[in-house]
Parts: sequence; structure tokens; C-alpha cells
Amino acid sequence: MMDMEKLSYKLKQYCKPATHIDWWVSWGGVLMGCTILAAGFVFFINPYNIVPGGVYGASIVLHNLFPSIQVGTFGYMFDVPLLILSVILLGAKLGSRTLVAALITPLLMNVMSRWAYPTQEALQQLDPTKLLGGAMDMTSHLMLTCIIGAAIIASVVVLLYATRQPLGEVILLR
Repeated sequence: MMDMEKLSYKLKQYCKPATHIDWWVSWGGVLMGCTILAAGFVFFINPYNIVPGGVYGASIVLHNLFPSIQVGTFGYMFDVPLLILSVILLGAKLGSRTLVAALITPLLMNVMSRWAYPTQEALQQLDPTKLLGGAMDMTSHLMLTCIIGAAIIASVVVLLYATRQPLGEVILLR
């Protein structure tokens, strides 16, 4: 019976942070960030074959070589071994938010891709003319898209400089 009491106590201690609103806000921010990242890749990066570098840049390249495998799935193929390696090298220093974000982002990318493309063929080709039934084809407006993106980035940089606050606080408008 003593082991059961110890287990109960440990479980209560482990779940204690979930009783505070800050915990929920923090995890909500992680999930919101993963969703925004996945949407950015599905709607703007992947269809136009922009290769930003890193895990997802390599995933886009591999998707073009093997179109039957989604970009998010290739993301898992890179993320999981890198997470295992980081746990081995960093141990307990690796945060739970990092693990969750690295595992949820590719899942969200795959789900959004399946939802946004009407057919399997369009999904394999990442055809921007078929994205959301053709409603989001920006191939003839790429310059405008770049200008809008640059303006958004510039406004965040100005906010960071003017307020002297960390990036996370500026983006979440705390």
C-alpha cells in the first residue's frame, strides 16, 4: 500500500502545474505556434517549392524526389532521430515543449495538407493551383506576397526594438 501512496503523491506533484492558468497559456502558445508554422508551410512554402533549409527544407526536397510521401512524414523521419540524439546528448535539459512541438508540427502539416488539397494527385504534386480548390493560387502574385511578408517581419523587428521585450512576448502581445 505504501507504493500506491508514493505513486499517488508523485502523480499529484506532477499534475500540480496544470492547475495554474500560466501552464495552460504556455501550452496553448506552443500549440498555436505549431499550427501557425504548419499552416505557413502547407499554404506558402511547400506549394511553391521554397526550400528554407533545416529539417523541413530537406523534407521538401525529398518530397519532390518521392512525391508519395508527405513533407510532414519526412519531417518525422528527421525529427525523431534528432530528438533521440538530443535526449542522449542533453538528457533532462531537453524540454517537454520541444518534444511536443517537434512531434505535433509534422502531424499538423500532414493533416492540413490532406485537408487543403482536393485529390491525392494534387497532394503529391503540391500543386498551388489546386490548393483550397484553387482559391489560394498565388503564383501570379508572388512579388506581392514577398512584400507583405517583408512588411510583417519589419513590423515585428520594429516592435522588438521599440519595446525591448523578448520575441515571444511581442508576438503574443503580452
